[in-house]
Amino acid sequence: MTSQDVEERTQEVKDLITPELLQHLVALGE
Repeated sequence: MTSQDVEERTQEVKDLITPELLQHLVALGE
């Protein structure tokens, strides 16, 4: 796997982590 592949995959993950998802995670942690 090249560093470019890693960058593309990281961007995909960032696109999946939406504010809504973060709010759900925070709510679960409380």
